Amino acid sequence: MFDQLGFKEPMPNFESRYPNRLESCLEMPFARYGRVSFHRGILKKAVALFYYCTKNHPFENGNKRFAVTIMLYFLVKNGYWLNIDPAMLYDISKEVATWEHDKPAIVIKEITRAFQPYLQIQK
Repeated sequence: MFDQLGFKEPMPNFESRYPNRLESCLEMPFARYGRVSFHRGILKKAVALFYYCTKNHPFENGNKRFAVTIMLYFLVKNGYWLNIDPAMLYDISKEVATWEHDKPAIVIKEITRAFQPYLQIQK
């Protein structure tokens, strides 16, 4: 996808991750308080993966690309696809990376709302 946009930079080696940061990003979408999930629904969980992997920088480089990839993989594994223009997805990931917002729940809600029209069930 990103080669189509003119990027030639490779994904970082897995060993370049910051200890425990990646694991934290991968666990956040499934966080619960008692029996209540903080992120309900497949799309909201996918967006939370996208958000935390973008904002928490688990790798030295390639965090936005990794965030998009892990979000799309999670959706596919759960029977969905995000039928969105790659350039639009790239623009959203750049915007998320630069947002200076101290309330992740609000940002995740806004991204979920933006992605909702593009969510499709796989056939």
